[in-house]
Amino acid sequence: MLVTWETRHELGLPEIDAEHRVVVDIINRLNAMSGKPSGELKTAAGDLERYVRTHFQREERLMEAANYPELAAHKAEHAAFATRVADFSGKAETEMTAADLSSVLMALVSWWMSHIGRTDPKYIPAIKGLRR
Repeated sequence: MLVTWETRHELGLPEIDAEHRVVVDIINRLNAMSGKPSGELKTAAGDLERYVRTHFQREERLMEAANYPELAAHKAEHAAFATRVADFSGKAETEMTAADLSSVLMALVSWWMSHIGRTDPKYIPAIKGLRR
């Protein structure tokens, strides 16, 4: 496994935590793809692309409903990551070397874990205030 999910990664919103964990699971699935047929890699990369977009939309709707003041900046971060994932998904349609795959996945993991560890916690008080 490339990433091990730990309770310290949880934000305290069960639906968001579950979605974050799915992204980690897909990244780990992609990590196991080295040497697999390109069709399998393409499918898994497409799964990641679709899931990330769906998750970001759901998260952004929550922030919008809570009038989160940093929504625009947060959305910009999401858009940049979604673009990186889409680029990766497009490249997965052709043969990728194990080194290329490893490099891309390390960059995705670094961004993802930093985002859920540093950026996402900032919106939690707003969302929890909305749910009171």
